[in-house]
Amino acid sequence: MRCGAHTFNLVASSDADAALRDGNFKAALRKAMSKAQALWNTQNRSTVSADIIEEELSQRLKTPNETRWNSRQEACLCILDVMDKKGAALQRAMMKLKIALFTDADRNFLKEYCSVRISHCKRLNFLKFVV
Repeated sequence: MRCGAHTFNLVASSDADAALRDGNFKAALRKAMSKAQALWNTQNRSTVSADIIEEELSQRLKTPNETRWNSRQEACLCILDVMDKKGAALQRAMMKLKIALFTDADRNFLKEYCSVRISHCKRLNFLKFVV
């Protein structure tokens, strides 16, 4: 008998793969995530860049990693939080680092992405205790 959490994760993964077949979704995902990834990469690869981010935002950004399955969602939530609280500072940092700025469409996509992922995570956590 399969674990309920594993089965739910497989269903969610197949739904995500199906969504990537939609050109509009795929374009929005790549556009928003490429800017976020550029920001994360720049912070992680250069101490000068990391210092610029910390100087402007008074914090470092959470970055995704391979060992935690929900780290990308948490990193996106961190960016959204910074956008809400320190949007002008984030734009200044991205301009200094020569990274394309987030648009309103990018922000809306990231909010929706995180909303769906949070829902998915809550269901997985619930299933861990039921099974």
